[in-house]
Amino acid sequence: MPEIPAGKLEQSHSLPAAEDHSSSEPMAVSTPIQLSMAYLTIADSVSVRAAYPYSPRKLLILDLNGTLLIRPKPRGVAGRPIHPRPYMPAFRSYIFHETVKPWLEVMVWSSAQPHNVDEMVDRCFGDRREELKAVWARDTLGLAAHDYFRKVQTVKDLEKCWSNLTDTSPSHTAETTLLIDDSARKAHLQPYSHIPVPEYTQNLRNRDLSTKLHNARLSKKADQTYHLFDPTLIALVGVLDEIKEQTNVAGWIRADRLWSGYEPPRADCSSFELFADDKKDGIIETERGTPCGSSSDVASSQVWFDHQPCFQYWVDRGKRVVKALGIKLDHGVVR
Repeated sequence: MPEIPAGKLEQSHSLPAAEDHSSSEPMAVSTPIQLSMAYLTIADSVSVRAAYPYSPRKLLILDLNGTLLIRPKPRGVAGRPIHPRPYMPAFRSYIFHETVKPWLEVMVWSSAQPHNVDEMVDRCFGDRREELKAVWARDTLGLAAHDYFRKVQTVKDLEKCWSNLTDTSPSHTAETTLLIDDSARKAHLQPYSHIPVPEYTQNLRNRDLSTKLHNARLSKKADQTYHLFDPTLIALVGVLDEIKEQTNVAGWIRADRLWSGYEPPRADCSSFELFADDKKDGIIETERGTPCGSSSDVASSQVWFDHQPCFQYWVDRGKRVVKALGIKLDHGVVR
């Protein structure tokens, strides 16, 4: 797809607040969740900046539906369409760039069934899917047989990745792993290894289609303001550019560094357990203030992408990174 034509580009782009997923995936956990002490020890350790190769190689785990794409229910007998999130071509070019691959390994982990995952991976990654370290589907989640075909809340226990991806030296841990998922509940066993993104819904998809039409109408006019598509994936490029030189991903997230100098809202805390919440996508630690932008916070309605200055900081940084690598800012939005 072509780049946005010359002219003024709308610099900021706000997104609707994260949507509750409880209606689509009922929460199966109703008891307090205790994080492992080994994990908390890593998350409590300070991350420092160290240029690669002095910082460890990272593992990026990507969700599919709601994160990289939307797969709406079909209206007729045809199969379900798959619509990648805007800037998927640019994001794909970044994570597989020759200067990025030495420090970043990428895998997909989805709660969808394997045949659906295969279709979504093909749509998002095309002939570059072979560059993914692994593609995991619903059959890796350890579900009981009676839950496999039901809508139940699933959990992505990163310990499975750390124990099974043994061909990496040194092995990945909470220090090197980042999960990108629109559902915080899936990350509640390792909340400081997760960065949530707004679910890519049909409403966002419709807005992007309207943006495409708006920009097309202005393509032959000078000095017009072009609207920006949902820039979440570009913001993630900015985040990854920072993560690259961090020695401890979990420590970086727990220390609120995702907020990039902005003061995050704080939860009112008093115990040391993590609780699943029926109304919000996440869990809460109740002794120490936790990063609102991470999956560990439900006391505040604001997450990092709801905070416009914070979100815009990462979008702007991502755009600079993409430009510096010679990657076209290709939105890839088609009907």
